[in-house]
This record gives sequence, structure tokens and C-alpha cells, in this order.
Amino acid sequence: MKIRLGTTRIVFLVGNKAVKVARIRPIRFLFRAISFPFTSKNNHQRFYKKYGQTFLSSVVRYIFFGFYANSLEYKFYKNHKDDKRIVPTVKKFAWGFIAIQVGGLDVSLETFEHSNPFKNTPNQRYQEVYHPKQFCEINHKILLADYGHIETCKLLIKTASKFAVHSSPED
Repeated sequence: MKIRLGTTRIVFLVGNKAVKVARIRPIRFLFRAISFPFTSKNNHQRFYKKYGQTFLSSVVRYIFFGFYANSLEYKFYKNHKDDKRIVPTVKKFAWGFIAIQVGGLDVSLETFEHSNPFKNTPNQRYQEVYHPKQFCEINHKILLADYGHIETCKLLIKTASKFAVHSSPED
């Protein structure tokens, strides 16, 4: 078993499964809240764009972002079945605090640079598609394992036709 610690989730790699457990981040939020008044207006706008339009909704979403990411990955995979580009998220438990994905192998930087299916997509902020640690190899295919940001899901939908992926209007 391997354990990977991310910003919003802890991932346990067990056999051929990846178990993603949402992290709750109240301490991290406390430090962010203390520094918030001293940061720029652009920083505030990015925070609200990523986490929510009001301060209260942003706070809740920030603290529980791993839960939202797990839920989004499960729902996105269930609705789109994009097996050509993303790792299947096959189950969720405890309202999304735990998600189960198919497990895969680590991707080297060399392999990633050569085989990243998103290498020609326009650069956008907060997309996991540019970082090899967010991918894994399953059956000789490089697949995105972390697609729990809404911006990444929007990119997946936007580029679905390029990859001949079935995409339903729901997300």
C-alpha cells in the first residue's frame, strides 16, 4: 500500500484501487483568513472564482474541497464515461468523503511529456492536466486521475469532441 498526501485529499493506493479520502482543512483556512485582508484584490477574485461567490460559501467550499472534488469526479465519470482520458471513479461513500478509483502506475516526466493527451489544449489556471503527478498509466494509456476541479471538468467537456468522447449536457 502507498499513501499520497495532497492538498485536499489523502490517496491510499491499495492493489488495483485508489481510495481518495477528503481532507478537512480548518487550520489551513484559519491561516488563509488571517492573511486574506493583506492580499491583493486579484487574489480575492481568484479565491471567490474558485471556491464561491460569497465569503461564507467560499469558506465552506474551501474547508471541504476534498469532499467536493470526490463528488465531482464521481458525478463527472458517471455522466460522461470518458475512459479515453480519465481514470474511472467507480464508487463514492459517506456522501463523497471517500471515493474509489481504478488504480494505475505512476507516470514519469518523460512519458508524460510525450504522451499527455492534453498537451495541445489552451493553458488555463487551476487545471490538473499539466502536472504528471495527476496522471497514471492504465493498460498502456495515460489517464487523468485528478479531475476534481470544475475548470478541469469544463475543459474535458470542451475538448470531448477532439477525443470522440460521449458528452452529455449534464454535469
